[in-house]
Amino acid sequence: MLTLVKFIRNNGFDKRLFAYTSLDRLVITIYDPPVSNKESLLIKFDEVDRKWHFEYRSTPHIPAEMDRYYPEEQGIDKFCQFTKLLKW
Repeated sequence: MLTLVKFIRNNGFDKRLFAYTSLDRLVITIYDPPVSNKESLLIKFDEVDRKWHFEYRSTPHIPAEMDRYYPEEQGIDKFCQFTKLLKW
């Protein structure tokens, strides 16, 4: 997770995205201050299975619109793909 956070900071994503942590998740949004689960990308890394879990929610209190798991080595690439898809 730290590698992803460093990537976000070193590549300018931190200038247009806002984030906070929720237990073991990194929650990224376009809103400042962040609004819980509104246009949010929730990212979690499972240390046991060595997989990333990406979940996108556009509206609070409804199921995630996208819910995907990826191998450890695809974390940064998938983050970039999600931000491009969401036009963030």
